[in-house]
Amino acid sequence: MIDDPGKTETRRRTMDHRTLIFLICTMLVLVTVLIVVATRSRTSVKQAQACLAAEVSYRSLAERAVQAEEKGAAAMEMVRRDVAELVERLRRIETVLKDVE
Repeated sequence: MIDDPGKTETRRRTMDHRTLIFLICTMLVLVTVLIVVATRSRTSVKQAQACLAAEVSYRSLAERAVQAEEKGAAAMEMVRRDVAELVERLRRIETVLKDVE
């Protein structure tokens, strides 16, 4: 059986079209995979940046809380000293009043 040259040419064209379609589909799949990987990577980077920013903010808040606590402790110590001084003065006044009676 001898092949018709027209059929052979048609087969070659069909094969070329099939190959072209296969290559285009393969490229589309690869591009889609690359887009998905790039999007996930970008999302991971953004999440890490957000986590780092939150950590820095929390650290700053903790430092301010420690400073406020130190100031509060210093103020409380001053109040304690003042109250102790007032108690001592009151004792002296009571002693003087008892001596006067």
